[in-house]
Formats: sequence, structure tokens, C-alpha cells
Amino acid sequence: ACSLGLQGLFAATLGRETEIGFGGMVGRAENRALVDACQFSLRPLDDLQREMRAAYLDGAPGMLVSALVWLVAGIVVTRAGMNAAVWTLLIGGALIHPVTVLALKMLGKSASIGKGSPLAHLAMATTVWLIVGCLLSFGLYTANASWFFPAMLLVIGSRYLAFTALFGHRLYWACGAALIAAGYLGVSAQLSP
Repeated sequence: ACSLGLQGLFAATLGRETEIGFGGMVGRAENRALVDACQFSLRPLDDLQREMRAAYLDGAPGMLVSALVWLVAGIVVTRAGMNAAVWTLLIGGALIHPVTVLALKMLGKSASIGKGSPLAHLAMATTVWLIVGCLLSFGLYTANASWFFPAMLLVIGSRYLAFTALFGHRLYWACGAALIAAGYLGVSAQLSP
């Protein structure tokens, strides 16, 4: 009922068509009756994730581009200093999605999913979190330069946790947890780049 209400709200106020996705099954009799009576379609989460995996090759190209940006920022910090490395990571990070989409299109993938997909909305929400996290990390950098990279690891790691819902792979939990642990260790050990 809540999903149907939100779908109507989005359509009426934002003019956006949405799909309702669900995990598992609609098992309770009253919920099944509501679905049948209202005649609205539900897409299983597995189907939505399959669509995301097909369009973005399980997210692997994005992870590779992200890793390369981090590698370059690591090299820059040793060659040109912290300020250059911060800007390398921020600018390179902003280019991860466009470079990934270009690579996917070169590989013959669509690099897009249906506009109404709930996973498209979740991906956008994680992008907003990422931008806010980058701003917070930069603010921390102005207070203490050694906090920037650990803060960014925490931001990226927490975003990867949501990728588990986007792609349906538990690997993203492991990657997210590893990045969060590295960020925490970097802050607690007061490591400098």
C-alpha cells in the first residue's frame, strides 16, 4: 500500500513514472488481495538486479575505473604532494561514471536501465550521498590534511554497501567493509599519506 501511494505521489507531483520492486514474495493474503484488486505490476528485485547487472557488467568496469583513480591519486601524493592528490581524487572521482559508461558502450552494453526502475532511484540517491561525502571529506582536509583519504575511504565504502542492493552481489559488502575498515584504521592510526 505504501509503495502504491509513493508511486502515485511521484507521478502526480514529479511527473515521474516508477516501477514497484519487491524482494521475496507477496505472501500475506491481504497484501496479495491488494495487489490483485489494484492491478498494479510488481517487479521482483531479482529481475531489477539482473537488468542492472546486464547493463553495467556487474559493476566491474566502474570498480576498475575507481581503482585506477585511487592508484593515480596515490602516485600523485608521492610525486606532487597532498593538495594535488586531493584534486586528482576529486576530479578523477567525478569522471568515474562517464568513463565507465564510455567503456561499457565500447563493449556493446547499454549502460542504462529503465527510467522508472527503483534501482535507478537508489543509484541516484547513492550519488547524492557521494557528493555530500566528498564535500565533507574536503572540509576535513582543510582542518587536517591526513583525514582526507580515510574520510573518502569511509564515504566510498559506505556507498559500496548499497551496491549490494543494486547488483545483488555480496561481493560489494566485502569491498565496502574493506574500504570502511581501511578508512577507520587510517584515522585511528593517524596515518599520513
